[in-house]
Amino acid sequence: MESIFNYYITSKSEKLPEQGWKIHISAYYDNYHNILKKIETYCYSYEIPFKYTQKKHLQMFLGKNANRISSGKLITIYPSTEIEFIKIVRDLYSKLKKEKGPRILTDIRYKDCKVIYYRYGTISRKERVIISPNNEITADANKVGYLKPNFIEDPLEKYQSNEVISSYLLDNYEIEKSIQFSNYGGVYEAVNKNSLEKVIIKEFRYKTGESTTFQSVDLAENETKNLLFLKGKNYVPQLIETIVEEDNFYLIRSYIQGKSLSNLKEELTLAVIPIENKKEIHNRKKKLYSLVDKLFIKFVEMHDLGFYHNDISLNNFLIDDNSNIFFIDTDSSFLSTGNLKYVVSTTYFTDSTLLKEQTGITIDKKRLGYLIIDLTCSANDLLVIDPTGQQTKHLFLKFCYLYNFIELYSFVSELLSWKELQIEEGAHIIKSLRDEINFINNYMNCSSNITTSVKKYKPENINKIFRNIENNLKGDLPKLSESDLNYIQAHLTTFNSEKKYRKSFHLLLEKMYIKVLESEKKLFLNDQNNLSPYVNCTAGLIQVTIKYLDYYYDEKIALFCKELIESIDMTFVRNPSYKYGLSGIADTFLLAYSFYNEDIYLKKAVSKYTIIREFKNVSTNGWLYPDYHLKSDDGNFNTGIEGILYFYKQLYNILEKKVADKNVQLY
Repeated sequence: MESIFNYYITSKSEKLPEQGWKIHISAYYDNYHNILKKIETYCYSYEIPFKYTQKKHLQMFLGKNANRISSGKLITIYPSTEIEFIKIVRDLYSKLKKEKGPRILTDIRYKDCKVIYYRYGTISRKERVIISPNNEITADANKVGYLKPNFIEDPLEKYQSNEVISSYLLDNYEIEKSIQFSNYGGVYEAVNKNSLEKVIIKEFRYKTGESTTFQSVDLAENETKNLLFLKGKNYVPQLIETIVEEDNFYLIRSYIQGKSLSNLKEELTLAVIPIENKKEIHNRKKKLYSLVDKLFIKFVEMHDLGFYHNDISLNNFLIDDNSNIFFIDTDSSFLSTGNLKYVVSTTYFTDSTLLKEQTGITIDKKRLGYLIIDLTCSANDLLVIDPTGQQTKHLFLKFCYLYNFIELYSFVSELLSWKELQIEEGAHIIKSLRDEINFINNYMNCSSNITTSVKKYKPENINKIFRNIENNLKGDLPKLSESDLNYIQAHLTTFNSEKKYRKSFHLLLEKMYIKVLESEKKLFLNDQNNLSPYVNCTAGLIQVTIKYLDYYYDEKIALFCKELIESIDMTFVRNPSYKYGLSGIADTFLLAYSFYNEDIYLKKAVSKYTIIREFKNVSTNGWLYPDYHLKSDDGNFNTGIEGILYFYKQLYNILEKKVADKNVQLY
């Protein structure tokens, strides 16, 4: 893979210390070439090793989505000694003190020079860690903020200026908390120190951007213009003032108490509600229809003014305590009388046709369509793997069919200019499964992308694993580590065959079920602290429990397990994989059917099969089903096609047996 850096290697390179003082030089698009020439001339003269970013990769360090830890680090210089470090910095100061670049957020700036930064960190050591004289290990610059190790002194401290620079922003506003960050800047909640009024501060870092012609300050000026145009409207925040300090632009606007649509999604989405729960489905439909009506009315009002939002996503809309809707981000919006600079390429809200649109009303209508899909079932996530939108269309149609939401499908189809698509009804499930299994087998025989993942477990102390699981039960929400669950699955036969372990495991199972069933959602937290119904977490415990109960039946645990199964009954999830998606959940219902012998579980497994099938590629461009990251990678059993095929085969075998027993119905 091509490196994003070019390196200047000298005889000193082999003698570089494992850790020490290193220098970062920042720059903008328009002065990078000039700064690089000065660095090259200097380092070549003294044979000092350095690396620099290739010009075509500058966006990775200056664009909106740049990692804030590496942001601005376009050139790195590696001194061999502390004395050389001091000399380099002081020499370069005289050459670069008038230049400007973005602040490097992990380093300290040298004097008043806006491009020279430095820190003590890893140089030649492969691991990004700092080791103290007492062999204490700390991570090197793994988060924003300058942190000097306490065992080292800054040799440049005596040269630094102690002058305190006044700040109108900080003199008048007190930052209470940060809301979000990008490389363009942050968004903060703050209080006006004079009026005690709560406000929002949007920061736009100087000259960060995607190119010399499109930068964050353009967005700042655009949002200022837009808020002035919409002054007094009841669906946008009100502009208070703008401030420029240290070349950065700050927009101060009114604070609105409420929740973003992304925070409300959990209360609105139907994807997590079992189809049998008619009452909850009815209530959520009512809320969704009300919200969609309000959104559409606001868009019509805005469009009547000749104003177009352009950047529609769940995070950019807020509902206040009185159910009023606000458009809280207008930095990419535009007037019909102005020129559209670009169509925002918002992930999950942009298809390949939308990027070609140049009319504001069409852009907004399509984005609104995808926003509605996101609120209801998240089928728009598939745009990352199929930008045509056809995959999203198929899955959303299936969702609307199952939840009797055809009116919503028609409305969204009109917004997105979709042609009518008929869903197949009455297809014989067994024939469909057989055809699909044969198709996948043929595909796998021809594909070079399939990888097999076999997890090997080292012998460990079983009691240690049990203690770790018990510790994870102590919080308000119980947690289940994937590694602990994997260990239990791998050693289940040991627990069943050896009495001393079986007793401990049995007691542990009881504790786990009691704790999780007491929680509101009846789901375990996974390693990322998200409530998870999947096989790497809650469904995995259910599978383990059923297999354990096959050896050692206990009515109490069987009833606990049956109750927990209801909490994993997700119909539409983000991907079809086995361990992290819908196939694993569906297979858990098959296990439940085999164990409890209740047809409702088989019916749910069949229903989930018909949804998994909608993830299948509608085109012929080299992939069959998306993996759990929604990428065109066939993956392994846990993440890709193999796990899906396993579930299909299990379902097929069970249905075939029911046919043979003349005990089958079409689900």
